[in-house]
Amino acid sequence: MNKVPRRAAFLDLSDYARPLARPVVRWLTPTRVRAWHVTLAYTLVGGMAVLLIASGDLLHRRLGALLLPVKSWMDAVDGSLARAQRRPSRVGRFLDSLADFVLNLLLIAVLGRETPGLAFLAFLSMTLQGTLFHRGYVLYRHAVGGDRTALPDERREDRYPWDPPGVLRVLQGMYRICYGWQDRLMAMLDRAFCPDTPPPSPRWMTLVSVHGLGFQLLWMVPFIWVGADQALLWSFVLWNLWALGLLILRCPLRLKREEIP
Repeated sequence: MNKVPRRAAFLDLSDYARPLARPVVRWLTPTRVRAWHVTLAYTLVGGMAVLLIASGDLLHRRLGALLLPVKSWMDAVDGSLARAQRRPSRVGRFLDSLADFVLNLLLIAVLGRETPGLAFLAFLSMTLQGTLFHRGYVLYRHAVGGDRTALPDERREDRYPWDPPGVLRVLQGMYRICYGWQDRLMAMLDRAFCPDTPPPSPRWMTLVSVHGLGFQLLWMVPFIWVGADQALLWSFVLWNLWALGLLILRCPLRLKREEIP
């Protein structure tokens, strides 16, 4: 169910919903429910959260805020279900990322509709920080024998036998439009701070996991609850300092050969 072997596990602050996802995955594994069904379901939940927050009503906003961790919980189910059913999918990998991109864009647009410039900076910061976490996690998973549905270079056309080629090409093309430039920028910065780009250590992964989408959505909840939308947007901009510090620490906190399971 997990993205990395148990022996290589680290404290992932963005994956707090995983323990609650496991019993659901065990229940769904023998059924006809597939991971993409769950992805569509959490997209609907995320869309409902955006609509409630956009309403402006205090009760609706708070209900919408509480749906964000629910969305993260369902997000933890889909990938785990694919692995449990032994049906990892590149189509599912891109569908998941694209759904997250659209929902995040809508959510930040709603929160920053009175300050579009700040909203743009916050969204840009949020997505770049998420890309930093994603790149580190992909390098780490590949180094320790974990999940390989995501690749360090998503321009490759790898697919599983059950991935429809046409659908995969469309989703991969959309992914490259939304995330391709971010992946290239983060790879360039990574090489600048750590030329040999070794896999990050478990300690570094724990530090960078605050930039994972699960933690980002959880971070939003108290701000939305009290109506501090501007403070929330500024917080994502300020988190860039933490991300920069982590880039500087990439080489000192690298995965050493003797640490690879």
